[in-house]
Amino acid sequence: MTNFDKNQFSDRRVFISSNKKQYYQMFHFTQEKDGSIYASWPDFPNTSWLFPVVDGDGIPKMGVIDFAEEGKLSIHGTGMGTFRSHNNPNNRPAIIKGNKLLDLGKGESGARHLFTAFMKEPVFLPNSPALNRQSDYLINNSKKTGPFVIVFFAIPQTGKGLKLSFQTSFHIDDVDIPPRGGWGVISLKFHDVFWYVYNTHNMEKWPKKYQVVFHDGFIVPIIIGTGLGQFRLEFRTPKYLLKDNSLTVEF
Repeated sequence: MTNFDKNQFSDRRVFISSNKKQYYQMFHFTQEKDGSIYASWPDFPNTSWLFPVVDGDGIPKMGVIDFAEEGKLSIHGTGMGTFRSHNNPNNRPAIIKGNKLLDLGKGESGARHLFTAFMKEPVFLPNSPALNRQSDYLINNSKKTGPFVIVFFAIPQTGKGLKLSFQTSFHIDDVDIPPRGGWGVISLKFHDVFWYVYNTHNMEKWPKKYQVVFHDGFIVPIIIGTGLGQFRLEFRTPKYLLKDNSLTVEF
């Protein structure tokens, strides 16, 4: 169980430490007045976007879109998810309607999965160093950083000091015992972004491209290593349980 971060900002850079010797930037999150959350990362054009597709025989397979432009992932307050180019905002190769983040008119907000990413090795050092801004967020890693997958959820803020319990499971053949991973919370303007990091077997090398998948916010895509340079996608349906000031997310 983890306590929610009380530092609320509409713009946050996310860094990771490696052996606590160097801090590399991984992500940049912003949340707008309408509740929309935007995410980007260094070398954004070098991203493979993963989507489930069904072939002519009705067999589900994994589709890939390579998007060689600077841009951002947009999860709108209305629930629509897409990624788009900075130079051409109308260039949105994939649009998925899903669970809304915020409806100020109705006074409603929602919890949802944002995206899952199998990361390239973090190497980016911005001109403004890590922790140079009050809004900077650091994921501490006492060991040398190895390949990992990170999953992001958006949890509505309640002002009551929520405590979060996150429960997930893997097949015993896919992970070490205990599993390697960690978690934490990044507070934005209206939502707290919960992150969960894990590593499975057959993830000994960093991918050459970011492998990123988002869906409708209800379904959680999980990346599982199956061999060198190979992996499979699992799609899980989470359960949310709010009791008093404790929220449990289970999938």
